[in-house]
Amino acid sequence: MRPVRDSYRPGITISKAYSGRWKYEILGLAFISLFLITGGALLSYSPADPSLNSASTTLHVNNLIGYFGAYLSDILFFILGGAAYLIPIAFAVNGIRWIRGRDPAFSIKGIAGFLILLVMFPALLNLHFDRLPLSINGYVNASGLLGGLIAHILKKYCATLGAHIITVTGVAIGGILITNLSVRDSLINMSTWLEDLINRRKDISPHINTVKEDGPAKRDIKMTESPKKVRIKEIKKEPLPVQETLQFRTIEGDYESPPLSILNDPPVSRVRLTKEDLLRNSN
Repeated sequence: MRPVRDSYRPGITISKAYSGRWKYEILGLAFISLFLITGGALLSYSPADPSLNSASTTLHVNNLIGYFGAYLSDILFFILGGAAYLIPIAFAVNGIRWIRGRDPAFSIKGIAGFLILLVMFPALLNLHFDRLPLSINGYVNASGLLGGLIAHILKKYCATLGAHIITVTGVAIGGILITNLSVRDSLINMSTWLEDLINRRKDISPHINTVKEDGPAKRDIKMTESPKKVRIKEIKKEPLPVQETLQFRTIEGDYESPPLSILNDPPVSRVRLTKEDLLRNSN
């Protein structure tokens, strides 16, 4: 029987690697649980919950993760601001990679890119926002302590424009290091996509059909159809029909037809009847 290769570790058969497969799945589930805990804590953060930066003495906690979630979300938002959501996203991505049997992004390059994002992204948020609705219970500080400090230093020595250039460049570098994307390849793919889109729009015409030939040398044949001329029939105007007048006979033998004046309204009587006249005529 031919051995089946293991997708978790290429080059090793399932019979040899089956005992180690559960380690990948357990680590993946652990990272997914961390994603749910940190994401739920950040999403349900409330300033009224007891924490290090709150003097609340209430016993009711609004955070979905309880006291631990209240303290955790308070610390992350206080330091990183809105960039704190990068942490649960990182847990989710690595958990899915572990479950699918792929190596997590724990390389030096990936860790360096993630740290650059944690530093530059809060500073970029500080340049545009003060507070953001990042929690279901209210607004939070957009940049946190770290983002405010970095943005203040950049604006002091590089002005606002320089601070924008540095932070945007830092965020782009961090994303490239994490995702292994190539700026050159991305630009080439984008230009190719735009060229294809422009060419397709040029080729589209209401009177052009494209027919594909089958065979070794496949090519597109464009057949141009001449527009059909539509003939409009002229409608001849005919005179409207006129009703013929009939002459009625006025005399037939000894009988004389009554005049048409009998159709007229009777003349208005000028005699006014009183109530006594009506009573007298009724008797």
